[in-house]
Amino acid sequence: DSSLLFHVNEQNGIQYFCMTEAGQLIRHGFNNFGVGIVTNNLDSKADTDGVGVPTNFMRRRVITSRSLEEAVDRIGSAPRAVSCNLMIGSENGTIDLEVNPKYDIRIMPDNGILTHANHFRVHRELEKDFDQAFFRDVRLYSLLERRCGRINPEFIQDCLKDHYRENPESGEAVCNHDERWAVTIASQIYDLTAKEAFVCCGNPCEGTYRHYSL
Repeated sequence: DSSLLFHVNEQNGIQYFCMTEAGQLIRHGFNNFGVGIVTNNLDSKADTDGVGVPTNFMRRRVITSRSLEEAVDRIGSAPRAVSCNLMIGSENGTIDLEVNPKYDIRIMPDNGILTHANHFRVHRELEKDFDQAFFRDVRLYSLLERRCGRINPEFIQDCLKDHYRENPESGEAVCNHDERWAVTIASQIYDLTAKEAFVCCGNPCEGTYRHYSL
């Protein structure tokens, strides 16, 4: 109930569509230059009590960028005290920035597909719960790979409804219903060429995707 959708016009040539939560600047979204961002938190042993740019400020830097290159540069130059993952895309490509106070890791698409979840793909030793099995990004990649080169929003919607559990005891799935672990609060798909979004509030298996555009 605390998640909100915004269409923002900054009156400086930049407009963007975004989802945020109460008390935050932005979490996910895309702008009228076709630059988009989706993000997830990372719980890292490398996090400190030092001074750095807050992660929601970094997300705002991305969504107010006019190109993928500008967005990546603005993140790389930001001092950090905590970890986060920023997947940034545009009409010209996609890159994943797995950032923490020690490293600035760039992950590129594999066979045109790039997935990430709430854990480190690189430098897994930084994970606070290193022994915990994470698989949501791997599962989503395997689903998308089945139609590589023929992926459309409707197929992505079906993939995001997946309930497969690698460990039935963990409750962790792409579409998550287990309140002991985490619950899916929203599902979003961005078409950065058409500059439109498909958003479903709550679990996508139980709701309907609504269409938004800039």
